[in-house]
Amino acid sequence: MDKLIVLHNTMCTKSRGLISILEEKGIPYEVRFYLKDPLTKKDLTTLMQQLDNPTELVRVKDAIKKGYLEEGTKLTPKLCLSLLTEHPELMERPVVMRGGKALIARPPELIENWL
Repeated sequence: MDKLIVLHNTMCTKSRGLISILEEKGIPYEVRFYLKDPLTKKDLTTLMQQLDNPTELVRVKDAIKKGYLEEGTKLTPKLCLSLLTEHPELMERPVVMRGGKALIARPPELIENWL
């Protein structure tokens, strides 16, 4: 079976909740702390291709609040890639990846049906 990778932010309650679910169920996983070890442009491109809706990967409200986006801006995959390459803190979390597929596990309980 392919390895489950969690893109994790320790400050995020949803991300910590996902880790708790995986631990409770005894599901093996690997953590990547994406703020300390940011994804490359190539990594982000691959991740976005694995998501059903790649534009959901950006935390839009945070991007607007920090002045990286204007309200009403339509997100495109190209814009998302640019934002996340320069500002990894704008990534929605938690994100899980396995077997060429990815899921934004928000709420964390989404993982149960995804696995």
